[in-house]
Amino acid sequence: MRPLSKRHAAILDKLTAPVRDGGHCRFDHAPGTYLAAVVEKIGPRRYSIAHYFEQHGDLVPDPDLEFVRQDGEWFPAAATMAIGSYTRAVETDQDGKITGVRRRAYAGLRSFAGTLLTNIKAQQRPLVPTSTEGDE
Repeated sequence: MRPLSKRHAAILDKLTAPVRDGGHCRFDHAPGTYLAAVVEKIGPRRYSIAHYFEQHGDLVPDPDLEFVRQDGEWFPAAATMAIGSYTRAVETDQDGKITGVRRRAYAGLRSFAGTLLTNIKAQQRPLVPTSTEGDE
């Protein structure tokens, strides 16, 4: 299983740096033009990157990608889409270590994650959060 490319890993490093100790942050440097990117630490070694839109008063993530950081590398683990689809490509144990991989799902998710990260970098320059909140 190949980790994310060095280029995509560098983007993810910048996005997740403000939440390494927990909490979440928001990158919204183009309000009204692009959806903000929301980054959250959701478990040991596990992070979520999502765009949200409002529908009937509720916030809906689309997409919501989960990533695992292991041995200094990034691996896309799962994706949730607003249309109701969910893809899990990587299994982890309670400590967040990767224990299994669905190879076909992983290949597609890795490609999608690279595109998403490239787009976030282009849309949310500089990669500095516009708001940060710790664990609640």
